[in-house]
Amino acid sequence: VLERIKSSDHIWMILTKRPSRMLEFSKRFPFPKNVWLGTSVTSAGTSRRVETLLKVQGGGLFFVSFEPMLTYVPEAALDGIQWAIFGGESDQRNVKARPCNTDWILEALRAAKKKGVKSFVKQLGSDPRYTAAGVDFNSDDGRDNIREHMHDPNWMIPWNSAHNAAPK
Repeated sequence: VLERIKSSDHIWMILTKRPSRMLEFSKRFPFPKNVWLGTSVTSAGTSRRVETLLKVQGGGLFFVSFEPMLTYVPEAALDGIQWAIFGGESDQRNVKARPCNTDWILEALRAAKKKGVKSFVKQLGSDPRYTAAGVDFNSDDGRDNIREHMHDPNWMIPWNSAHNAAPK
């Protein structure tokens, strides 16, 4: 399968909650450069997954999906990665989404920008919580907050770029 992936013109993204399994696999079968390797981090308690992810053999880029973002995540969780996805949780049928504080996303975006990590805000989820910072994604006065990052093409990975043009 990896030979087929390697010979394709596509970028393949593999996201796991268990980067330790990805690491063990990669020791026998290193990932090709057109594979982006990622893990999910939902809280400070799961941020250690990033350390394991960075030990995986091969791949063209490391990324972290901070979703659903259930707590503030330390800035150190961004060390060594090239791309971060942020978002809240959505309601699922009869299960209410857990809240996501918009300040957590805003602080994470600022930390990512400071570290040169490309970022993407996927969604706020079904239960976003706005705090004293007053981040409102639907109002004009919220543009200087998270919208600033969402509309800045320098902080997004161009999906039409070849895999070798991905950020290093």
